[in-house]
Amino acid sequence: MATLEVLKKEGNDFIVKVSGKEEPVIIEDTFAEMFPMWAGRILITAANEKWARIAANTATGFASSIIMSPAEASLEGMVPASETPDGRPGAIIQIYHSSRGDLKAQMATRISQCVMTCPTTA
Repeated sequence: MATLEVLKKEGNDFIVKVSGKEEPVIIEDTFAEMFPMWAGRILITAANEKWARIAANTATGFASSIIMSPAEASLEGMVPASETPDGRPGAIIQIYHSSRGDLKAQMATRISQCVMTCPTTA
């Protein structure tokens, strides 16, 4: 897990050192919260973009915030068939949780109940 160290504050910006990165990162102080999280990234493919998107949207439902929902999740983006292992259109989703075990459970649940039940998906 990356560690963060605030180096200094310049106006509304925090200059932050991130472990594993050479250059510091600038974080604008508007309103944000940061939590240490585990992340899972899943490529869903289907016969066409419509079914890949439906599976991705279904799998990421009820996941807007880790506060009072079982995980955070979102559609990262669509992937053209030319860039997927099986040559079919795809979607990449991300799922986050503060607990590694709970992330694993959420990934298994969302894949089995939302992706594998959607026609043509893999």
